[in-house]
Amino acid sequence: MPHPSRGPVFRAYFDDLAWSIDRAAGSTAARRAGDAWRQGVETHGLPAAQLLATQAGHASRTDLPGCAKTRIPWPSGPWGAVFVLTHDSIGIRLSFLAFGGRHPELSSSSPSVYQRAHRRLHASD
Repeated sequence: MPHPSRGPVFRAYFDDLAWSIDRAAGSTAARRAGDAWRQGVETHGLPAAQLLATQAGHASRTDLPGCAKTRIPWPSGPWGAVFVLTHDSIGIRLSFLAFGGRHPELSSSSPSVYQRAHRRLHASD
């Protein structure tokens, strides 16, 4: 869950349908961590210091240009969220793309948070 910090803090906008799909696919621990994290983000915002750049054309065959990711819980939790960054009249906007395991075990059939985000970002391609 984010904590008040120095530096910019961004408001995040959540797609409730995407969140509920990703949440339902996770373990009980993932749901608990995700729910606590989301409540904190909706209450306090997401500190810029907790956002990391994603890569376009990553070796994992995900392409997330113009996006940012965070780890849940910060700084090295096993779950993550990905956002699309846009700019509007208010400033930088974080629009939720996906939540889930950052690097699920190879034996898992569950897609990583990055694979989920890639599919949603490129759904119209």
